[in-house]
Amino acid sequence: SLNPSPKEGSGSSESLRWNSLMREGCAGGFHDFSAQAFHEAAQAINRHRPHVLVNLDGWTSAPLINEIFILSPAPVQVNFKGYAGTTGVEEIHGLVVDRVVVPPEYSQYYSEKLVVLPHSYHYNGHDSLYRHLYDGEESQRWPTRADLEQGKFMLDAGEGRRVEPLRTGSGPLLCNFNQFYKVVPEIWDLWMTILQSSTTATLWLLAWSAVGKASLEKYADTAGVGRGRLAFSTFFEERWHVAAKGVCDLFLDNVPYSAHGTAADALFTGLPILTVPGQPMASRVSTSLAFASPLGSTLAARSLDDYLSIAKRLARPEALPYLAAIRDGARREVMTSPAFDSQRWGASYVQSLRMLW
Repeated sequence: SLNPSPKEGSGSSESLRWNSLMREGCAGGFHDFSAQAFHEAAQAINRHRPHVLVNLDGWTSAPLINEIFILSPAPVQVNFKGYAGTTGVEEIHGLVVDRVVVPPEYSQYYSEKLVVLPHSYHYNGHDSLYRHLYDGEESQRWPTRADLEQGKFMLDAGEGRRVEPLRTGSGPLLCNFNQFYKVVPEIWDLWMTILQSSTTATLWLLAWSAVGKASLEKYADTAGVGRGRLAFSTFFEERWHVAAKGVCDLFLDNVPYSAHGTAADALFTGLPILTVPGQPMASRVSTSLAFASPLGSTLAARSLDDYLSIAKRLARPEALPYLAAIRDGARREVMTSPAFDSQRWGASYVQSLRMLW
């Protein structure tokens, strides 16, 4: 597999830790080609005679990786996860998907052949990384609103971020944890309409940047909702950043670029996600994960109008028992669902690579 390699001084401590674990786990050998020109990397890869070469980046952050694939150093070349869509690169033969994230009738829009896994293609590993949330006493597993309002579990200044305790309010707590670039005007307007229809609801967002936060606060004021209805927080300690999302009542997904890893985080806590899948693969990842989780198709809207109608009903205080029932029921089944069964996913993925070869 080809994936960008973090370097000391440029990668976060977390990405460097994973890079170290990856090196340790590659019993057959780990080769770093990041300092080589793409044609030199392609020649080096070809000398190792791999059966299948997997592109874990696509057009996301290191486009030169595609240049390596164009030189065809392996007989079978596949795009997986890093870029949720077609690369349009003729030399990349397959794209790992599932029937929800890329329905068969959409295959004509992809240059690659579809490598279809039986459940969600989007691997997350949460059943290993965050197993502690489902072990032990429940009171020790899930933070409360009071915990977050006191600033508990948030990264301190030692990590370069200032702690901002969360203001959750007393009504329904809606949320979206995606980066600001996914917040397009169309979905923002829908969120403002939802908040106008439910005067006690609060929308929790992560403060990805001071400039972005100030901009969204300004637009909330312009919409007549007011910045006081938005709650911004900084980031959480690794052990708790998934669990903290479980205090919310409803996750409002983005359009046209849906939640991906963030959707896995939310669904792992049982948090219901309201999403509206479009045609592009990137708009359907949260739906793929939801279908493979205990949530299923419960909150998959058919259109933006449907999304708005459902959200208005669920953002009211009287809907809280219904949302809590969904969350509690999901938590009882999360660890056995296909979305969070690493062994099942791994077996399917390895089998697909064997079939390709």
